[in-house]
Amino acid sequence: MSSLAAIDARDEAADARSDRDAIELLQIRSDLRRAMIAEVNTTMLSVFGEASGTAVVQRRTDRVEVVRASRARVDELAGANRPIAAEALVLGDGLGRDGLTEDEADPGMLFEGSWFVTVAGEPPDERTPSDQLALADLASLDSIGALVLNDALDAATVMTSPTVPELLTDYAERAEPYIRSDGGYLGPDRSQPLAGASVFRDRAPDPHPAHDDVVARLVESRLWEYDRWIQSWQDVDPDEQPGPPPLTLAELVDETQTVDAEVRDIVDSELASAHASADGSATSSQRTSNVLIVLASLLAIAGIAPLVVALARRLRTFRRHADQIARDPLTGAGNRLQLDHVAALMHRSGADQHHVVIAVDLDRFKLVNDSLGHAAGDRVLVTVAQRLTDLVERWSRRSPAGSGTVIRMGGDEFLCALHTSAPIDEAQLRRELDAIRDDTIGVDHHAVPLRFSLGLAFGTGACDLNQLVSVADLAAYEDKAVRARALASIELPAPAAARR
Repeated sequence: MSSLAAIDARDEAADARSDRDAIELLQIRSDLRRAMIAEVNTTMLSVFGEASGTAVVQRRTDRVEVVRASRARVDELAGANRPIAAEALVLGDGLGRDGLTEDEADPGMLFEGSWFVTVAGEPPDERTPSDQLALADLASLDSIGALVLNDALDAATVMTSPTVPELLTDYAERAEPYIRSDGGYLGPDRSQPLAGASVFRDRAPDPHPAHDDVVARLVESRLWEYDRWIQSWQDVDPDEQPGPPPLTLAELVDETQTVDAEVRDIVDSELASAHASADGSATSSQRTSNVLIVLASLLAIAGIAPLVVALARRLRTFRRHADQIARDPLTGAGNRLQLDHVAALMHRSGADQHHVVIAVDLDRFKLVNDSLGHAAGDRVLVTVAQRLTDLVERWSRRSPAGSGTVIRMGGDEFLCALHTSAPIDEAQLRRELDAIRDDTIGVDHHAVPLRFSLGLAFGTGACDLNQLVSVADLAAYEDKAVRARALASIELPAPAAARR
């Protein structure tokens, strides 16, 4: 029994460490989101004389430092053999995108990045404990004032048409389509401003205990009043403008800074408390486990059967966690952690084993996100992953020793590896791939194409995965170049200036 109790205590410690990692990742996401939105707003405020050049430089410096520090820590979590690794890996891939650590990052990319770091790689709600969901929902409010201010800057841009520096040109051009269609973050009830609010990720069965504190602070402020004025832009003729805003830009800056400071105090306090609690549980459970393991060793003469049972259970748990770690939580495909497995399989293949590596790169995927929103983009990713998985499984079943893997390499790129004991019919394989990329899915009454560029690389016997991947990537790049002109004539619905 001591052995079983020791293993149970160790499992509890592992669960507590997982909770601690998840809470730390929430804090990292929050730090990144705040830094990115703050830089965008400060850069725009400088256009209206409400922020100095020194303030803009400081915000850029802050953002670069936060992204670099966050990426280093996220990479550590991604490399750990714990359930959080898959989530951290996806977030880390996104933080590695060009531009996020440059001194002059595109504001549109930063605003889009602030959305990305909120959701990238997070597991489905049903696989997340309800208390963590509630904490994540609370953390989503840490920049609520800054978001209302960002809408106000869009409105100010439309009303005054200021001259903006080149860095802001594209961003400023999106202001009117956005404010006329999607502006506004809070719900219609002033007494419950988060009910129906697009800024609040209402996923937990019950809200966090601190939720009411945030609501009370919003009710006391004038943010709801300003947010309703923003939404009134959608009710007037496109050639007209609503009446004057309820606050001047300078007054709104003061209001949003005050509200965000108080909300962030609440969020940071709850994150720190939850992290400390999980850390304490992990330490306590680990100590208990260590003591019980020593006791079990002393009692080993009484028989080892209970220990064998407990270890078997532990092995099953480890295998279940390992499978979760190696999967992309959005699409269900494998992630980069499966590359080592594929490489090892190909390296030790016999002379009669045939392989194909397929590089898939979605065409104009950013346009789908910008035009129809990230939910539509997620549906495209999930659908492509499922179709590729079905294809690989079909081909695997045709061979007695067939197997295959679909890996989401990050963003809008996938890699398929197929292994068979019979030669692979390239023409037939390409026809089946073409059937996938010529298809569409329905999203909000729009037919969204599943188009992608692809490259194939073939090998026989023991092969080097990296070499085949390089060949496939180059072929996909060449395919994308050939397809670019034809794709230029294909249009998606005009952007609703998504929540930038």
